[in-house]
Amino acid sequence: MPPSSRPQRHRSHLPYAVCFCAGALLRLVDLGARPLSASEAAASWTAWASVTGGPMQPLLEVPQSAALFGVQWILFWLAGSGDAIARFAPACAGAGVVLLPWILRRSLGRAESLSLAALLAFDPLLIGYSRLADGAAITAAAAWTMILCGIALARVPDWSRGSACTAAAAIAAGIFIVSGRLAWELLPPMALFLIFLRHSIPRHRILLAGVTALVLTTSAFMQLQGPQFVSSSLTQFVLDWVVSGGLTPHAWTAFSRFELLPLVVGSVGIALGFSSGPVGSHPNAAAATASRSFFVVLLLWTLWGALLTARPGGSPTTWLVLQPPLFLGAGYLVSRCADVVHARAGWPSGWTRRWLPRLALPVVTFLVLHFAGGGIKVAQDQQGAYFQPYPDSTSRSVRRLSDDIGALMRGESARLDIVVPLGADPVLGWIFRSEPNVHWVAAAAHPSSSRSRYTLVPGSIAAPADGGIGVYRLRRHGSVHELVTLHRNEGAR
Repeated sequence: MPPSSRPQRHRSHLPYAVCFCAGALLRLVDLGARPLSASEAAASWTAWASVTGGPMQPLLEVPQSAALFGVQWILFWLAGSGDAIARFAPACAGAGVVLLPWILRRSLGRAESLSLAALLAFDPLLIGYSRLADGAAITAAAAWTMILCGIALARVPDWSRGSACTAAAAIAAGIFIVSGRLAWELLPPMALFLIFLRHSIPRHRILLAGVTALVLTTSAFMQLQGPQFVSSSLTQFVLDWVVSGGLTPHAWTAFSRFELLPLVVGSVGIALGFSSGPVGSHPNAAAATASRSFFVVLLLWTLWGALLTARPGGSPTTWLVLQPPLFLGAGYLVSRCADVVHARAGWPSGWTRRWLPRLALPVVTFLVLHFAGGGIKVAQDQQGAYFQPYPDSTSRSVRRLSDDIGALMRGESARLDIVVPLGADPVLGWIFRSEPNVHWVAAAAHPSSSRSRYTLVPGSIAAPADGGIGVYRLRRHGSVHELVTLHRNEGAR
């Protein structure tokens, strides 16, 4: 390579590096600032109890992501537990997906790959789910790996790195199947997308990917909990259709307005794709991904995502179903614009040539800043506020409760009974996961049969007037705060 071309090559990698660093910072900075919510704690507590061999609470909600459970199990075994560690795997998955367009840039085209990298790095909803101990970010990362690897193999069938790309897609497929409820929402459009590309990908690569995915999926069932987790996610997906779920929190729904950029640009790109033409500037772009049928698939995918999003009581994860077709449409539009600017082919004439850029530039600038600002806002708000896709959020007061109980029990062999009205509370279980003197008792056994020195009473169970030590906020549901009371049993030995 001539020395003069090396700086140019290094500069071509700089935008991807900026996107990756920004995406990683937005996902990883201050990851453990907010306590785990009930859904996060339920999944994390199960993984922690499996590592330590602790008793599993029979009424604890079954986690829905076998992939998240497996990764958390490994992390807890290697590095111990903590709120940040519980969220570390989804954060890494969300950050890692930003690298995919850079890795596949030669088959995707420079303009298309760079636009996809920027969208994936700053997308507010993807950032939000990446900062949660939830399987949605893992599902999204696996789906994007299959999508981009499939497009790369379809455009360059004889690619020298095709075997590695096939293996990556196969591993992603195995993880995708066991990653949680979002996978069932993505399964119909993903199946349609991959079926459409099957004629453009060599059959031996499809066979290799299928066998590898089958082996990985089967390995998830080697643990006894695996089938139960997959069944739980499928059951929840079916129940969401049969029975309307809870309303999406208004604070989280408000972030959907930050999706204006992919919604507008992606829709225009899909509409433009019906006129056919080469996808991007790559000379070996395959006819399958440049044909009108490809954009019909993207349109059907968009309609499926819109149906899920408009359904009453639908989960906020449905916005992640809409992302792939809109992002691909946006990437196509950017690549077409780049081709027009570079070749001056198809450039408008007359007054359109003069006014179209002047009108489009401020609109696009606003959408880009609005989109990137939304991603930054989500990352900031999730560190200290309640912007999350759950109907309730855990209060920071539970950490003060943990500190106070630790101070009371320091140097004592006191037993703390946690009175449970119906079942084990996942937030309290996660907080006291390493406390040997905490014991769960049924609500009927309190307080007459309790011989503990301290008793923590959650929910609506009233505490005795005397012996009260403190009242703490456990969680917030809308404008209602659920409290727990810690009191001392004066008559206990």
